[in-house]
Amino acid sequence: MVVCRMRQDRQNARLQEILKSIRGKHPGRPKPTIRVPIPELPTSRPLTAKEGWKSLCWIVDVATSEGSEALRGLTLGLTRIIQAEILKGLFFDARPGRNVPSSIEDLLWDPSLPFASDGRNLRGLLRRRRTSTAVSIQSSAVIASPWNVQRLVISMQNLGPGLSWKAWRNSDNTHSVAWLPWPLIWVDNGNHTMTTAMLRHGGTLQCSETLDASPLLRAVRTDGENWIRVSDGQPFAEVRSVPMAALLTVGQRLLKGIKVASD
Repeated sequence: MVVCRMRQDRQNARLQEILKSIRGKHPGRPKPTIRVPIPELPTSRPLTAKEGWKSLCWIVDVATSEGSEALRGLTLGLTRIIQAEILKGLFFDARPGRNVPSSIEDLLWDPSLPFASDGRNLRGLLRRRRTSTAVSIQSSAVIASPWNVQRLVISMQNLGPGLSWKAWRNSDNTHSVAWLPWPLIWVDNGNHTMTTAMLRHGGTLQCSETLDASPLLRAVRTDGENWIRVSDGQPFAEVRSVPMAALLTVGQRLLKGIKVASD
C-alpha cells in the first residue's frame, strides 16, 4: 500500500509539472480590469440621446485609462462610423443633388463662425505645420467624401492590384489635410478613388498639409448636444455628428498626454 501511494504521489507530481508547462506555453486569458465604473443605464428601454452620449463618454474614459494607443484605436472606430454614415447616405438615396453630410461644416459647425474668446473661427484655430504626415489608408482615421455613386462604382471596377488602373497611389488628383494630434485625415480631392482604396486594398497616403488642432481643442468642449465655448461656458452651435463630437473629445484626451512639438 505504501508503494502504491508513493507511485501515485510521483504520478501526481509529474502531472502537476505537465500542467505547469502547458500553462507557461499557453497562458490563461487575462481578466479585464475595469478601472472606470460602468454608468447606470436603463435596461428595459432604448437609451435616450443623452444616455447614449453618457455611454460614449464612458468608453472614452476607459480608453483614456488604458493609454494613447487605445485612444487612437477609438479614433479609428469612430471614424469608421462616420465613413459608414457617408456611404449609407450615398447608397440609400439615388436622387441627383442630394446632400451627404461629410464636410467639416456638416460634421462640426460653420468654419467661418467666430467663437473663440479672441474672435477667431475654426480655421483660425488650426496652426499650419511644416512637418509632413504619411499614413496607412486602411489603418488610419481617414474621412473621404464621395459624392457621385457612379464615379465610385467605376473606381471600384478599375482601381486595385491586377485591375486596369492598378493599385491606388498618391497623385496630383489627391489632396488631404491631417489634423494633429490624432491624426485625423480630411480628404478634399480624389474622394472616390480614396474611398475605393479604403474599402479594397489600402496604400500609403502622403497628406498635402498638416495642421495642429491643439488651439481648437482647447477652445471648445461638448456635452453631446451642443458645442460650448470654454472661455465662457456658452453654447455656440448644435452638435451635428455625435461620433465627431466624441472624436474631438478623444483629441482633447490625447492632447493632455502628448506634447505637440512646435516647428
